[in-house]
Amino acid sequence: MIGSWVSLLPFLVVIPISVITKQVQPGLFAGLILGSYLKQPDILGGIQTMISYIVSNIIKENNIRIIIFLYVLPESSA
Repeated sequence: MIGSWVSLLPFLVVIPISVITKQVQPGLFAGLILGSYLKQPDILGGIQTMISYIVSNIIKENNIRIIIFLYVLPESSA
């Protein structure tokens, strides 16, 4: 998939979904599903790849700080 036109497909899915829904997260989730499926073209393999990408990035310390800043702190100030 590296260096191929197929690698552009997740971005071509993310942008219209984000514009239509006016939210970024559904578009990113759909792009992640498509990219995972393209990386391992099996339904269960794509889901397994997607979950491994999510878990490996959530456990990083800097990403945890960003998640806390974006989702926990704004709720506590209301």
